[in-house]
Amino acid sequence: MPNIKPCSHWLLAAVVGVAALSSGCALTEQASTSPYHDYSNLNYLPASLSQQLQTANPGQQFVATESPWGGNASIYVQERYFSASGRTCVKLSINASQNNVIACQYQQQWVLNPDILLSASQG
Repeated sequence: MPNIKPCSHWLLAAVVGVAALSSGCALTEQASTSPYHDYSNLNYLPASLSQQLQTANPGQQFVATESPWGGNASIYVQERYFSASGRTCVKLSINASQNNVIACQYQQQWVLNPDILLSASQG
């Protein structure tokens, strides 16, 4: 058996203990007060618009007969990306306005999300 100093045992035990506690926290699901974990508070888009967003490509423009912006809203897809949480998102321009809208997919449906980068630059 190798010659290990007594204080090395304590150090090794402390390192293993911290690692065990850290991994336990990562595996434990914790309650969140975030509105993104309460799916009932999200602004879900109509099913017909959700279907169009599912396959929309950047540069594509289409008319949504049913939308939060009224009937026959002209929607231009600026970009498609994955959010930091791993959700599929699209950046949209509505009725050729300068205001951008972000929609992301949650549990097989699409919802409107705030554009946090735009909000940060305005304020």
